[in-house]
Amino acid sequence: METNGIVVLPPPESVLALNRSSRERIYAVLSQFEQNHAQYDPFRFRPEKFDQWCADTGLGRVQLELFRQLIYMEGGSLCFADSAIVQALFTPSDFHRLVQALYGERTFLMRMVLNSHSDIDSIIKYWNSDGHVEALRPLMESMAKVPGGTAVNVSYLLPVFARVRLYTFATPAANHRPHYENCFWTAMNFFREQPDPRFFNLAYTRRALETDYVQASDPLRYGDLIMLSDSSGRPIHLCVYLADDVVFTKNGGDCLQPWVLMKIPDMRAYYNAVEPAQMTVYRRRPSLANASR
Repeated sequence: METNGIVVLPPPESVLALNRSSRERIYAVLSQFEQNHAQYDPFRFRPEKFDQWCADTGLGRVQLELFRQLIYMEGGSLCFADSAIVQALFTPSDFHRLVQALYGERTFLMRMVLNSHSDIDSIIKYWNSDGHVEALRPLMESMAKVPGGTAVNVSYLLPVFARVRLYTFATPAANHRPHYENCFWTAMNFFREQPDPRFFNLAYTRRALETDYVQASDPLRYGDLIMLSDSSGRPIHLCVYLADDVVFTKNGGDCLQPWVLMKIPDMRAYYNAVEPAQMTVYRRRPSLANASR
């Protein structure tokens, strides 16, 4: 019993016995309450890639059949929310394989090609939002002279906050707090040398977006914030645009979810669970562009 409700723990055999239709109806209700963390924020899969994902787990036929038994549909995504049941039924090694697959995040390396035709001034102007890229001018000019051209990892162009986190996981010690280092905290601190803990508060983040940013409709620029919202206007994700349809993002607050690069269509598909998410672009007001750096 809790002060504001009742905790019910059905036996595993009852959960396993649910058919997909029943599971979908029950979990749709459970997902409306954040206290039901597993159903509120399940693992999601794009249906067209699910079979390949299963094949890549390394699990055997029996284990995959049991896993598929627990899959259900929510909106346009296949979902999984019963890790505890699977852990009790799998061997430790099989469960380890599943966990690795569930928490695997597809990403990529992003490089900028430099050659004799590169406009170094324009490149620096685009990426120099926090001021440090100008110091890379000598390196870029030298690289542009390499016969046939060469490439530099885009991570070198990012501010310190993003550069030290890209392709890494938050440490558990850093997440021993009521609010985790989620997408909103990440996006709002992207250009800050010292992260502002006030951005753990979504209400504070929304006020900052209203006062310090304007909505933009012209082509995306480096540093723009991309917000995804549901049909009621509730924010569900926030990330930072880099270039070439790529964003810097952290898909959730769990310390097992890394900071990665994603293409915008893949990022949107990740969050188009129950309904197509609405996308809004926010751009820092020019008068405040350097205030937080």
